[in-house]
Amino acid sequence: MTATVASPLADINPEVGKRGEKLCHAIMEGGTGGWANFIGKDVKYYQSSATYGLPDQLLAEGSRDEMVVTEVTWSGDNPGKVFLLLSQDGAKTIVAFLNAMMGEGSTDPATTVLDAGAMDGYSEGMNNFFGQAAQQARSETASTIKTAVAGSHLVDFRTATPTSVLGEEEYLLFTMNGSVEKNKPFTIMLFMTRSVTGVPPDSESPGDQPLASRKSPQTVYAPKNLALALKLKLPLVVPLANKMLRMELIQSMTPGTIIEFRKMAGDSLDVLAGNIKVAEGQVIITTNQCFGIKIQTLVDPRILGK
Repeated sequence: MTATVASPLADINPEVGKRGEKLCHAIMEGGTGGWANFIGKDVKYYQSSATYGLPDQLLAEGSRDEMVVTEVTWSGDNPGKVFLLLSQDGAKTIVAFLNAMMGEGSTDPATTVLDAGAMDGYSEGMNNFFGQAAQQARSETASTIKTAVAGSHLVDFRTATPTSVLGEEEYLLFTMNGSVEKNKPFTIMLFMTRSVTGVPPDSESPGDQPLASRKSPQTVYAPKNLALALKLKLPLVVPLANKMLRMELIQSMTPGTIIEFRKMAGDSLDVLAGNIKVAEGQVIITTNQCFGIKIQTLVDPRILGK
């Protein structure tokens, strides 16, 4: 299908639209969660529109401005291209919080400059974003997904055509508003080629095509600037157990209620760094009578960029 003008997503193959919407939410849920852990602040997003077409059609001339473009190679069962565009306000907000965490540079988005150093930090943040996004997407699609962030750079779309930056392929575009804490909202644009949805090119109607081959999922997250990454602080979490309960059971809880989990006493617990599993270990009591974890097994060190 070749669009002459940008079309509402609902006007194309319904299966493409449905899977595209699902994948968009998986990417944003995982990615904003990764951002929140990365900068230690609450990050939210709200989708406002979904369209389909060529880049020059999707970014109308009257609405073009400077934006930070992050290019992502999306490979695995359903390879394709993904681009994340953030308005300058959004990029400066992310960089300002990174500066505050690192203790260097401007911590005020209004005075933050998107220079080469800022872009290095921002790109590292995008590595975290898409590492978490791929984990969420693989969980919801049961497909093998690998992401590689090629880099981030500031583009003035008032002088550069969208096609010259994104290529001549047709994209699904999801336009959203984002915010960090109580800072000024900013624009987020997620572009993805149809191929990443897993719907075959010759499929013109909803069908029973599988979303993806049921292979062992994997995500590779490799920071490009390891020296910068090693200075960052990540929350270390050891979940005891979890289970799903109906709301009526939760509402009926009273002091003294016992909730039983399937995890046995003495079972290994997962150790999560920034929502990524890095190890397994067993509970111990330290010499100071504190709760601790004795590491028994480490996950693939490539997840940590080693």
